Formats: sequence, structure tokens, C-alpha cells
Amino acid sequence: MHLFKRIISFSILFLIVSYYSNAQENKLRIKILDESQNVLAFANVFNLNTKKGNTSNFDGFTLISYENISDSIQISYIGFNVYKNSIAELIKNPNIILVSKIEAIPMVEVSEESDFLYELIQSCKKTKTSHLDTAKTYFLLKTKHENKEVEHMEAYYNGIYQSYDLLELQLKKARVALDTISENRFFVSQETSKVIGLIKTFENSPYFPVQALELNKKELKKRYQLDYLSSFRNEKGHLIYEIEAKPKKEGFYTRILINMDRKFFEKVKLIYNNAGNSPFKPIWESDELEKIDFEIEKTFFQKNGIVFPKSIHFFYDLTYINSLKKSYRIHTEAVLYPYDYDTSFNLPHFDFKNIPSDYSKVFGLPYDTNFWQFNEEFKLNAEQEENPANWMIETPKYFKNRLEESKYQPWKGEKNRILLRNLDPIVENNLGYPKNAAIKTDLYNLKVQWYFDYNYMNDSLYIQLYSIFDPFQSFYKLDIDNTTLAYINMYFDLYETYRRQLELELNSSKSINLLFSRRLKEMEQLIEKFNKEVQRGENLNQMLFWNNIILNELGIDNISIFGLSNNKQQNDE
Repeated sequence: MHLFKRIISFSILFLIVSYYSNAQENKLRIKILDESQNVLAFANVFNLNTKKGNTSNFDGFTLISYENISDSIQISYIGFNVYKNSIAELIKNPNIILVSKIEAIPMVEVSEESDFLYELIQSCKKTKTSHLDTAKTYFLLKTKHENKEVEHMEAYYNGIYQSYDLLELQLKKARVALDTISENRFFVSQETSKVIGLIKTFENSPYFPVQALELNKKELKKRYQLDYLSSFRNEKGHLIYEIEAKPKKEGFYTRILINMDRKFFEKVKLIYNNAGNSPFKPIWESDELEKIDFEIEKTFFQKNGIVFPKSIHFFYDLTYINSLKKSYRIHTEAVLYPYDYDTSFNLPHFDFKNIPSDYSKVFGLPYDTNFWQFNEEFKLNAEQEENPANWMIETPKYFKNRLEESKYQPWKGEKNRILLRNLDPIVENNLGYPKNAAIKTDLYNLKVQWYFDYNYMNDSLYIQLYSIFDPFQSFYKLDIDNTTLAYINMYFDLYETYRRQLELELNSSKSINLLFSRRLKEMEQLIEKFNKEVQRGENLNQMLFWNNIILNELGIDNISIFGLSNNKQQNDE
């Protein structure tokens, strides 16, 4: 097993519209651009009649549902007047001009000697609190090489947010599509979602250059030049100041939008080119990264007077040089979008201990076809992106021992027996097991889990329940022979035997979580009894007893598969 290292303007809007309909729903596809034909990502589009909205994606597209062509659509983008019109007018008139905000707001004159802007920054930092909130969170990432999309990741989380910053991401579902860069080479951004969490609004990070908002007034004046750029009113009528922070030497160039009425940061944009300090690492030690440019844009809103993230947009360009000195220029865009602070996902029951990246979980666990087909959660994709090239349902052969960091083993029957060999360093290092233990039970540990998740979609209940062998929490440092292998596989098979019974119960139960917890506890008691009786396979009579249970339920005869029936015959003689 190889552990993969972490890899890691606005004046006129033009709307290009197309739509389609069927008997059940109508959809309007909109692309949003500025006067220079640059796409505008994350513009807010809202149907005032159905109370449903969406946000434009990286390419400026959004797809919004409507019931009647008389439905009224509202489009808002910071720096512009709010636009409202009917679906009918949008269909007839696709070229919609949004007027930029031009108001008679007095200009602010700030001399080089003035401390006004520096004091304003420090004053707004006081709106940071220790309050926590949880939000359903959507994550989308795209990577391109030579204008070809080579990576596409989509995920849902429960995001834990502490005021301005992301604190933690708890995975609900994720999927990945990949395409080759060249010659079966792939680029993967395994931990971009984690990298986004490292970007604190007011704190220093060892992985990033210095930024203006992390500094006190004295250091800010020493290291940054602040300039007032403009002012306007947002869609709620609040006065917004736009400020520029330019580093005098090293650091992020920063654009800041401040809500002057509420005294908080509405938007912070960080730009750094040719960064020497970044969280990105090459795959192999012989490879190199150079010319890393990245940009981070965070927007915020107030909820009950507390500031929380509205979106976090992160993109980077870098040149990857392999050991043969061949270079690849890579461009990646990612967005983390907390779209619902009022509800949260019920999360899968599974302990991801020792698993560092979402990629490990994507490739290691079964693909949830029902969730991706039927879920009606927020998403940025328009309809032309519903099926990126080959969503990874099975890990391709060329990922074995290279990309596939995770070796989770879903139960697949007789043809897929667990054959433990010496464990890889990742398991040894993570578990820290005693290498010279005097007690045998300290020299081995088997871990099988039930992966359990459920979702109500389209008035139906969809359940995922799998038996998973977890090598990241398993080790066996005693001698391994056929008796050992039979014992290990029977251990795994028992979980599958009772998983099947549990699955039937869950489909007819009204107390799903309670039933699962009860059966899991019973399973743990059963496996404890099994371990005690078979003694790692040394008690052959008890092995035969448990083998018959598995044979009757699953049709698998581990005693015969691993040649223990001959041992039984010899013992009888």
C-alpha cells in the first residue's frame, strides 16, 4: 500500500438562456457574464414564486426550476442593482443588462498619514466570535490541463463553522471523475477541501504567506499600504466600502469589502503569485512544484448578528515537474458553499480513523447511485455537467498501489478472500502497536465495520449497508498460515451474515438508528464470543461449528477453501 502524499469588472451582465421542459418540471438554464464576456461565478438567481434558488457555477451557468413562465426571477450580484423579470421575458429576451450601482455617495478622502482605514480594519475584526454553527455544505472542484478537464470532484458535508472560518468538514457523500493528463498520468487534488480549512481569516498559517487581516494595527501599517477604492450599497441598502491592501514586500494582495452599517467584512479576496510558501506537495520526492499562483475569495453574511461564511472560492495554477523533467501546467478551481444553516445531514455510521483524505473514502467505499441520482440538494452544476467523464464507481486497475490510498475491502464473497500479509508502514505508524508484546492479544487486531447510511428522497427510503474490512485499524503480527486466514475470513463473514439479517429489518423499521445501534452492539458481543471460542483458529472443533453457520447463510466453506478439512481428518485419525 502506498500512501499518497498531499497534493494538493462588473458593469454589464449578459445572460445567455436556454430552457427545456417535461411533464413534471421546467428548467431555465442561464449563463452570466460581464461586459467583457468574462463569466461571473456565484451570482445568486432566485425564483420568487417557488422560493427556490441557485448559484452560477465556475462557468457562469445555473439551472433553475420554474412552474410557470410568469414566475418572477431575481438576480443579484454584489456591485449591481438587483434585477427582476419573468421567465417569459428571459426566454424572449436573453440579452439582459444589469445596471451597475451608481449612487451619489460622498467620496472618502484618506491621506497617507491617516489611520482611518487601519482603524476600520481593526474595528471590523472585533465582529469575530467563538460562536459555532453547522450547515449543509457543498463542495465542487475542477482541474484542467491544457483546457481539458482532468479532475472533477463533488461532495456534501456537514460543515462546522466558527464565525468567519471553517472549523471542520464531516463527509456525507463524495464522488470523483478523472481523465488522463497524458500516458496514463493523473493529477489529483486529494486534500483541497482540507486546504480550504487552513485558510483562516484573521490568523497566520504556516502554509500560506502573510495576509493583512492577521496583523495588528502596528504591523499592518508597517507591512501594508491600504487604499480606499470605491463605495456602493448592496441589495439590502447597506453602505459598502471597497479597500485595497498592497504588501510593501511579501504577502497576499488583498481586496476587502466592508459593510459600514454593520461593521463586518462582507468579502475578502487574497491573491498571491509565484508563492514560495504553500500547502502543496509533489507526489514523489523526485518531483517538483514551481510557479504556484493561487487566489482565495471568501464571502460572509450575518445570521442573528453573527458573521458566518457564505462561500469560499479557492483556485490555483501550478507547474508540476516529474522526475523526467516533463512539466505540466495545472489549473484547479474549488468552491465550498454552506447552503443551509438551518438543517444538517444525518452522517454515515463509519469510523474513518487514520484516513487523511476524501479520495481514500471515495475509492474505498461503495458508490451510492441512489443518492447521486435522486438527491435534490443544492448543486452548482448545470445540466450539461451532470455526467462528467466516467464517475469513479470502481477503482481502475491503473490506480492500484498508486492513486488508491485506501484499501477498504467491501465483502464480495468467496472469490474475494482476505489474505493478510505483512502490514504496510501506514498501518504500523498509525496504530502504534507494541512490536515486542508479551501478550499475544496485543499483537493482533481485526477491524470490520458496517458502513451504514440512509436518505429519504422522492418520498422513499434508501439504505446503504455494507460489511467493510478496515486494514487501517487491523494488524496481525503473529505467524500467518491457512488456519489464520480461515479465522480472519470467518471473522469477516460473520459480519456479512448478520448484516444481511439487519438489512431486512431496517427496510421495515420505523426506528432505524435505534435498531442499528442495538444490532451493532449484538454483533460486537457475537464476535467477542467467536474470538473466545475459536482462539484465532486453534480450536478446530469450534471453527467447524462457526463455519457451518457461515456455510448455511452465505454458502462459503472456509474450512475447505483453506484446506483445514484435511487437518480435521488427520486429527480424527
